[in-house]
Amino acid sequence: MIGSDAEKAGVSVISIRRKDVLKYFCRYDAGSTFELAEAVCALHPCLRPRLPKPRKPWESEHYSTALFEAAARLAAFSKYKKMFH
Repeated sequence: MIGSDAEKAGVSVISIRRKDVLKYFCRYDAGSTFELAEAVCALHPCLRPRLPKPRKPWESEHYSTALFEAAARLAAFSKYKKMFH
């Protein structure tokens, strides 16, 4: 795992639960992955060109979804970072 490898190398690792991310973005009514990506774009409009179209239930997630998941976790971390110190 990346986390254990990082800790072995002396790098601090903080895990942010999706529940905490969704809690942070509740003011945007973000419950789905696409809604979360839209909320990230509201905070960071420069990411809007990378926003994938809403997917159909039978389609796999777009590769850029990971970018929005990471940005959402960073935003949540920025809000809750005092909990981690």
